[in-house]
Amino acid sequence: MLNKISPQKKFKLLGEVTMLLMQSRLHCSYFIADIYSCILPPIDLNQFRIYRDRNNYPVGFVCWAFLSQERESLYLQGKYSLKIEDWNCGDCLVFTEFIAPFGHAKKIVRDMSHNVFPHKVGKSIKVKQKKKIESVKTFYGKNVKKNFT
Repeated sequence: MLNKISPQKKFKLLGEVTMLLMQSRLHCSYFIADIYSCILPPIDLNQFRIYRDRNNYPVGFVCWAFLSQERESLYLQGKYSLKIEDWNCGDCLVFTEFIAPFGHAKKIVRDMSHNVFPHKVGKSIKVKQKKKIESVKTFYGKNVKKNFT
């Protein structure tokens, strides 16, 4: 069952994610509209994880969608922007944001593959500056057998 977060927690979380966006050279040029379309939907749907350091400061944020094959294909080519109804329209796991401006990426990926999605395969877009797509990355949960045939 979906646990809605309280408005107070949502405001705090949005502030923390905005600070992470500002610290990331890949994300610092986001507009308010980007936060509205890329960050708020997964927060409202509880399809995110925020990572904290020992002092409870935010150091990373990941969010994801479950897309249909058609929407996944278009999204991964950079030909489609997600609408609210897209976030849970299928079974294809796609990581839509991965923000780790302080060097915690490996720890975050390990947690995602061991604890959050150990039985799933997912994809994400690796972007350059100005949101140019560099490549599509495949994520494997720790219990997924990789086929390279």
